Amino acid sequence: MAENDEDVWRKLSSFDKVCHKNWKARKAGYEELLKEIPTYALEPEKAKKYCPLLKGFVTEQNELSRIVSTEVARLVLDYATTKDVAKHVSAVCDGAITKCFSSKPKTKENALECCLLLIEHEKADDVCSSLLTGTQNKNPKIAISCIQALTAALAAFGSKVVQLKACLAEMPKLFQHRDKNVRNSAKDFFVEAFCWIGAPVKHAMERIPKIEQSIKECEDAWKELKPKSKQKRFFKSQQAEREAAAVESDGEDEDEDEEEVEVDAFEFAQEVNFLAELGKAKFGEDKIDAGAAMASKKWKERGEVLDKMFLILMMEKDSPIKLPSGDYMSVMTDIKTLIKKDTNVLLIIKAFKIVKRMAEAMRENFKNFGPLIMQEILARFKEKKISAIEAAREAADAVAKTIKFPDAIIERVMESLEDKNPGVRSETMLFMYRCSKSKKVIFPKSFVKEFITKVTKNIEHSDKNVRDGAYKMLAVMSTKLDAKIINTFVSDFKEDRMKLYQAALEELKGAPKDNTEKISKPKEPPAPDKKAVQKQVSKKPGLRSKKPAKKPAASKKEETSEFTGPPAEAEMDEDTAIDTCNSLFGEESVKKVQEKNWKIRLEGLQDVTNKLNSYESHEIKTQALYKVLSLAPGFKDTNFQCNQEKFKIIRTAAQNPKLSQTSINIVFNYCLDKIADVKCGVLAKEALFGMADIVSLAYMADRVLQAGNKLKSVKNIAECWSWFAEALPQFGFGKLDIKIFIDQSNIALAHSNAGIRTKAIEAIATVIRYVAPLRGKYEDQKDAIKVFVSHLKDYIFPFRRKSMIS
Repeated sequence: MAENDEDVWRKLSSFDKVCHKNWKARKAGYEELLKEIPTYALEPEKAKKYCPLLKGFVTEQNELSRIVSTEVARLVLDYATTKDVAKHVSAVCDGAITKCFSSKPKTKENALECCLLLIEHEKADDVCSSLLTGTQNKNPKIAISCIQALTAALAAFGSKVVQLKACLAEMPKLFQHRDKNVRNSAKDFFVEAFCWIGAPVKHAMERIPKIEQSIKECEDAWKELKPKSKQKRFFKSQQAEREAAAVESDGEDEDEDEEEVEVDAFEFAQEVNFLAELGKAKFGEDKIDAGAAMASKKWKERGEVLDKMFLILMMEKDSPIKLPSGDYMSVMTDIKTLIKKDTNVLLIIKAFKIVKRMAEAMRENFKNFGPLIMQEILARFKEKKISAIEAAREAADAVAKTIKFPDAIIERVMESLEDKNPGVRSETMLFMYRCSKSKKVIFPKSFVKEFITKVTKNIEHSDKNVRDGAYKMLAVMSTKLDAKIINTFVSDFKEDRMKLYQAALEELKGAPKDNTEKISKPKEPPAPDKKAVQKQVSKKPGLRSKKPAKKPAASKKEETSEFTGPPAEAEMDEDTAIDTCNSLFGEESVKKVQEKNWKIRLEGLQDVTNKLNSYESHEIKTQALYKVLSLAPGFKDTNFQCNQEKFKIIRTAAQNPKLSQTSINIVFNYCLDKIADVKCGVLAKEALFGMADIVSLAYMADRVLQAGNKLKSVKNIAECWSWFAEALPQFGFGKLDIKIFIDQSNIALAHSNAGIRTKAIEAIATVIRYVAPLRGKYEDQKDAIKVFVSHLKDYIFPFRRKSMIS
């Protein structure tokens, strides 16, 4: 009977065979079609009848036959027209995902190629949508294959065809998948995506918590990448055009003519519902809304609103955000009033940063608020604080990009050019200079004469910054206007002024293409007189009166003396310390360090640690950092993890070559207080070692031993002596004050606690290995101590810790 059935189906056509119930008949039909379909190259309409069977080809029940059937599907998709394939895209994709992606390697390869051929038929959105859904499949094999298919599609067709916005929204979650192979495949996709669009890939990953390790692995892979990739495959409709163009150009490489399109990170930005989030929040003890809090007389309530805005706008992250359209007028009016009237500079700086962030997040939607807020920003250029001026500059530049520049603000600019404050004049002209260098900026003729007249008047100003700004502005205007017009204003210049004008023109011609103006910081205040510092140091209690050896006259660098101790510096107040740390580590991180909740506090400390490691040792503001660490809860912190993080910060910050006695005084008692702690003791000792690296062991040993013997806790006293015993072999004997050591060791040996006496004997033993005659100084001690000391051998440790100073 079976033989009769075989005889029957063998007589059928290829089309009927592939539709047959018998798997052998179908397989035979597939094999025939492999030879038949390539003959349709010039007659693609003949492949049309097989298009409805595509779903059956990729969902073939027999696994061995499916290898051949998927090859047939590839041929049909390759030779059929786009119009005939269009109706079957979703069915083919879904079938390939469910049946082929978890099958044999050859079947999976064929299915992947089918997906790419469907994209050639201009169905990229449908294919990518199905593959993106497949990445969430419970079967890891299917999820991996879908990710690989998306990676292959992106590599072949590029970011113009494969819309990455949806992928970047969903696929970072795959880094939390329990299967390692899924995570590795996701990494490959994001590495490929980075080749096409760059930074937005990282921004998308940063939105997902607890994948820091995956981000780090991707960053390592990104470092080795070549420049942006190029599209390798094209739509069917484009292929014919490209072939024709290649024939006309005698086969020259067309890739050289392809323009690289710059990717706008704003397209991939996360949308933030700012108004809704701010409307929910309540502030102050009375739980008032944002509007009332911004109008409050209490600066803390106003600050709470700004902090909430910082949080909603994700200010700590570099990734761009989008703000949807809405009624922002009340918010912007409140910010404008604060910038205009507030006397707290820190709040004004925050307001500037918020304005900048909102302008970048709203773009053209910000144009209605730009002129309103710009008026107050220009007026605030009168501030003397560097951080305030820099924040105002950044806010003004961001707002200028959202408005019709310069038309929308020209009247206010004219007023600022005549302001009594020279800072307002100079910064206004520098702002106009930065924003006017672009070729897109056109100055309307209606106000050119008045504007240049006011700029020219500032050349006669007594302030050098105002004069420099005026020359720069004239140089820019010379590129915008006809030479005859500009000559009417500069022709009367004397020789010295003409030279300055020409210098400004040359500087403008040599400016970089991105038209960014480097912001020059005011000069640092002069360093204090060295003699005055030495006088101040000599008056400090507890320091040896012995004079240091004279230094050669040729050496003018400040050096730390082992006898007089580290240099002293003026003590910094809390506000200055906070402001300094805000500029180094970010205001949000500094605020977290003072939080009552230990988890938030720990997060802030970890942020500071990470950012601190990126600075050179001489750039660290040690006293400011120590001062911030001491603020409540400060050194009375009860959480051991927070204390551990603080000691890491103290250790790193101590590497500043100009470490001062003032800075050491802030954290010294804290280190001694925790030196015997089970969880923090090792780090406390390391912090003291770090200070000794810079200011010498001689100075630190004297302080630790003298202060240690006065402590109430016997464990802490014992650990102070243990620290000294550990330090001496590492640093070497140096210029240790033997008299102080003998006096302090005798006090320790007379202590009633055996642990202290034991640690003191170990320290004595360590010193005697360097100074053998010291044995005789302990003749009046108990017999047990004398016997121990007398049996010590003369030995000098070969290892010496290298001082950071040397």
